[in-house]
Amino acid sequence: MKGKRNSPKRYETFIIGNIKGEAKGEASCDPSCLSNPHEQASDKPSELSPVFFDPHVLDKYKDDLDKYKITCRQISCRGAELLKTYHVNDVNQVVTYIYYLGFLPYKEQLYWKLFNENPKAGISEEAFCTDFMGRPFTGAIPLRDLKHCVKSRLANVKWYKPVSSELLDQLILPITDAKKKWNETIGLLCQIVNEPLDKSFFRREAGTQPKKSGHEGWQSIRWIEEALMASGDKQERAQEITKSLRELQRLRNKLYAHDTGPRKAQLYESLLREHGSPRGHIEDLCTRLLKSLRYIYEQWPDDRAK
Repeated sequence: MKGKRNSPKRYETFIIGNIKGEAKGEASCDPSCLSNPHEQASDKPSELSPVFFDPHVLDKYKDDLDKYKITCRQISCRGAELLKTYHVNDVNQVVTYIYYLGFLPYKEQLYWKLFNENPKAGISEEAFCTDFMGRPFTGAIPLRDLKHCVKSRLANVKWYKPVSSELLDQLILPITDAKKKWNETIGLLCQIVNEPLDKSFFRREAGTQPKKSGHEGWQSIRWIEEALMASGDKQERAQEITKSLRELQRLRNKLYAHDTGPRKAQLYESLLREHGSPRGHIEDLCTRLLKSLRYIYEQWPDDRAK
């Protein structure tokens, strides 16, 4: 492990575990108190001992995006690296390694210690693959895969208006039950998936004006259906492809509406019953949105491929 540290420095102790999620007592994040993988038969805790935290530890960073940049694996402060790596396990605990906590300023260590808790599950499959096996994780990560599709596949198509990397960076999974963060994620998804869809492109692809009243008021999603049917899809198939896009728009409209009545509460309850958590809902929605975008891409692919 390499990295710069300010010296002299104070170091806090944290509850540590192992990759399987078994508690292993406490350890200091002082590097002199830790062993590295190259040491033989050391009694010191490993510098790669996982440390587990309540998911609310990230709220501070998510609530001040002018100061902090938080991605799915790193946190930085005003352009400087703050926490080199973290991940979220299957039960929504935030996990990093004891070694990296030693890079935090002491006051920041104290903040993280407030949320330190015993492990409730092991580290994520992705973290095990990348951090311990040294190879890329090839399994499905719905939000990551959706963002990758937007940045790569959709970068040069005529029907999608590119969004900023800053906006993509703001889109991370909600890992608590807070409705505000859940709403914000849905709003960002709408900005990244639905709003950039170019209505004029799909209207042109639909060809002859549909002989249906009211088409002047149609928005992008309806024109996508018409364009898909013009390219050979049946109406049922076209509607199936746009179903996730319509659902995202419906959720955005309903959850952002100034409505504190029972209908909004019932919507939240229904989503939680079906998906278990805000994270489960967003992962499922991202999976279906990605499927829709990939299908549309297959009909009208990257301009460079022509």
